[in-house]
Amino acid sequence: MLEIMVEPKTINDLTNCLQRNRSSITKDVGLLEKMGLIVSSRQSNPGHGIQKMVQAIAPKIEMVATLG
Repeated sequence: MLEIMVEPKTINDLTNCLQRNRSSITKDVGLLEKMGLIVSSRQSNPGHGIQKMVQAIAPKIEMVATLG
């Protein structure tokens, strides 16, 4: 989340900067998208087909936990 809150990134960008495999990143992106925290779009990548661009919906996220 921190990476895409700064600026939108492609799946490949996230794979490189987070040093994780592509399938794990894709699964995480899918889950975060279902939760409504991020959006993705497909963009043309001239000479290389289509790439998925991922961006956060909000510039800041706060989490609150209630115990008991």
